[in-house]
Amino acid sequence: MSSRLRSLITSLRPSEERSLDPDFKLPHLPSLTIILLSNVLLQLSFYITIPSLSSFTRHLGGTNTFSGLCIGIPPLLAVALTYPVLRLGRGHYTFPLHLCCGSMLVGNILYGCAYRAHSLWMMFAGRLAFGGGFVFFMYQKRFVADGRYVGVRRRTTLSGSLVVGQGVGTILGPWLGGVLYKVGFGNEVFTGYTAQAWILAAMWLVFWFFAWRYFKEEDPSIVSTLSTTSLPPSSEPQTNDKEKEGAITDLTSAAPTEPLTPFTLSLRVKFPMALMSFYACMAFFVLSSWEAFIPVYAASAPQFLWSPLSSGNFMALGGLAAFPFLLLNVFAARRVQDRWILVGMSLFGIGGLAIFLSTHETGKVTYAPFFITWFMTVLAFNTLTSIPVSLLSKHLPPEWVTRTSIMVQMSMYTGRVTGAVWGGAGMKVGPVAELALEMGLVGLGVAGVVVLWGGLMAKKG
Repeated sequence: MSSRLRSLITSLRPSEERSLDPDFKLPHLPSLTIILLSNVLLQLSFYITIPSLSSFTRHLGGTNTFSGLCIGIPPLLAVALTYPVLRLGRGHYTFPLHLCCGSMLVGNILYGCAYRAHSLWMMFAGRLAFGGGFVFFMYQKRFVADGRYVGVRRRTTLSGSLVVGQGVGTILGPWLGGVLYKVGFGNEVFTGYTAQAWILAAMWLVFWFFAWRYFKEEDPSIVSTLSTTSLPPSSEPQTNDKEKEGAITDLTSAAPTEPLTPFTLSLRVKFPMALMSFYACMAFFVLSSWEAFIPVYAASAPQFLWSPLSSGNFMALGGLAAFPFLLLNVFAARRVQDRWILVGMSLFGIGGLAIFLSTHETGKVTYAPFFITWFMTVLAFNTLTSIPVSLLSKHLPPEWVTRTSIMVQMSMYTGRVTGAVWGGAGMKVGPVAELALEMGLVGLGVAGVVVLWGGLMAKKG
């Protein structure tokens, strides 16, 4: 996996003739590697507990719905922490990076101690601590769309690299969680429920050292000269001197990035912003609901009756099947417009959900259609998460990247939390109701893309 990541990063380096073109600018390689590895570790931390979390919750006296809440609570806390972290970090990446490492280290230790203490709330506190680390998801998306680091024709490509990290987490996380469940319960510390937490705590400690040693912050006083796509005529920056001197006050007022470009948001810009926020929420809602639904459904369905190990292997296999296509998306993004990816992957995802719905209604849910649905869900909705920030960054001035990153990440957090709870309650509301809501949300997104088709045109890459 490390060789694939190395080859991916190497392939992203621009050719010699393009190295001076600001549109193709790429970050300092060690810093980019730290950002991508932090994404892999965060995704791994999120997915590795999913196969056994419902069993662990029941062992500690909780319910399946509570296990869904435990899956979704880190993004919820991340929402609450985003503003304080922005203020304390003043727009830099170093502080939130160290906060991420420290929070994940503490969270995994608390989770690992919960079995010995037989405390549902200690386990819940460990998941809460993850919220401090999950704030960095927003900074990762901001980094790959930040004009100081990345050219406009490399933003979707690097966003696709983050999606590859999601794919790695989808593969390794459930598989390792299922395998480590076989450790058993010979002692009360390193058990089938907590082994993954102790291993991740060690990994985060090592990563924290390398992040401290090698991450390089770009000088915030550097003014980006990178171009964006041509803005709609009604949204052209104003050139009035008084407006240039005025400061726009919002959450990013503490960020020491480039001087603010006076810019008026027209409806032609506001509607795509709203649509991309919806897509971010919808994609993670569907992903999280299925991640929570699979172990619960497979454990109760008479044709499966799976253990956490079996559920973990199933989820990992779906991620493994989707991984080559997620990797291909990194390179396809250079040649395909973002709006076509939105439509294509949305329809692909609806098709996967429809397969499960039809087999469930006919009473013929077997391994094959169940797996195909999961594979199509992983591929479609992971790919969709790469589009919102990169697409908006091509339509807005470079200094707006923090605002768009916050807006999109808040939407993703909302989807994570609500989707996990919805999936955990899937057997109570019924699979038909769950799928109907998911398909309806995706269909609404496709309709929005069709209506705003012209306003979603942007540079490739």
